Amino acid sequence: MFTVKKEFIAIGTDHTDQGNKIRNAIIEYLESQGRKVKAFDHQSEEDSYVKIAEAVCKEVTYGQFREGFPDSAILIDQFGSAMSSVANLFYKIIASVAWDPKVAYEITRKNNPNVLCLSTQAVNNGDLVKISPEFAVSIVDTWLKTDFLQNILEDQHEKYIKRQLQSERIHIMALGATLSVLRTGPGRSLGLNIRR
Repeated sequence: MFTVKKEFIAIGTDHTDQGNKIRNAIIEYLESQGRKVKAFDHQSEEDSYVKIAEAVCKEVTYGQFREGFPDSAILIDQFGSAMSSVANLFYKIIASVAWDPKVAYEITRKNNPNVLCLSTQAVNNGDLVKISPEFAVSIVDTWLKTDFLQNILEDQHEKYIKRQLQSERIHIMALGATLSVLRTGPGRSLGLNIRR
């Protein structure tokens, strides 16, 4: 088990102005750090976060098996959770939402996400406020500089590695279950008697 490379990073955002400001600041930062970046742009305002997350995550999934594709990604939407929910459906994707550098540190050392999901807004004193591009860059910086299992006691490593492997097995089982349902219909693949 190893830390995600984060050398070739795909990036996509929802269609909002704030999302684009954050994306552009992150691209500038990543390129200044010598990272290769592949940006996914909306063709129109009708493009949903689902379409962008799907395009980005297909690339990262391919990158787990082939050279020339991104090895990781950053997805940006209003709260980070919409992109994350789509991203985690893809095989070999571990997407985590980080709204603060400390959260980015914890999720990276424990979960080893290859997709970092960021929000464009946060709650401050009960009000929704925009996250600045600079703050978003500080979250990305922490994600890049944190290794899987960093500062975790060695006797705890196995626990986190097992979680990674378990997550991969669940992805495989979910794919198998989905294909089975598509072939046989809902319920039948599970041996259930469903009345219609």
